[in-house]
Amino acid sequence: PMGRRLLRAWFLRPIIDIDVINNRLNTISFFLCCEEVMSALRETLKSVRDVPHMLKKFNSPSSSCTSSDWHTFLKCICSLLHINKIFEVGISEHLANKLQHMSIDLVEKANSSITAELDYVSNLVIGVIDVQRSKEKGYETLVKENLCDELDELRMVYEGLPDFLEQVSANENASFPFSLECRKAPLIVYVHQIGYLMCFFDEKISEALLIGLQDFEFAVSCVLFYFV
Repeated sequence: PMGRRLLRAWFLRPIIDIDVINNRLNTISFFLCCEEVMSALRETLKSVRDVPHMLKKFNSPSSSCTSSDWHTFLKCICSLLHINKIFEVGISEHLANKLQHMSIDLVEKANSSITAELDYVSNLVIGVIDVQRSKEKGYETLVKENLCDELDELRMVYEGLPDFLEQVSANENASFPFSLECRKAPLIVYVHQIGYLMCFFDEKISEALLIGLQDFEFAVSCVLFYFV
């Protein structure tokens, strides 16, 4: 995590600038005087993750980004935006004067770092990624409908594949030259680097069927596969 790396860097390279040290001590003293603001910030920061690492994962062609990753990213962005709200609502006039008296520019730093661009990023992700539907469908990442006609068409084709392949499997079973006497109809399956196989789920296959399937056997666990 980013916080752990930062803390380790502070221990390896201690701060020696007296002004920075005094500023941090003043900040600690300020937060001890306003526990409600400190508690709100602590609770909000729990949802803030290592954004650069997340962006690197999203941008990597070898990484697999799930709906959970996008949900975490959105929650992180919303938490960062909420920090400004905490300062806006939680810092009273008295506390603002105290900040000014102690020369603490905490609110200014937050406002300069947490800008409206984060709000734009949040709206952009919400408008493009369908997080909830990705969970329901079990997909890793799903773009919302009506954003791209080509994607919508490809999605329709992809979602229609199970029915299409089931029909292909039934046609293949019907075209075999020998009878398949099984309690459950075999399935045509695809195994990477092996090819298309016929999968039988019966515990015991009849002798007649075994004769018809000689030299085709490929077994995995308790399931028998036969090359087709």
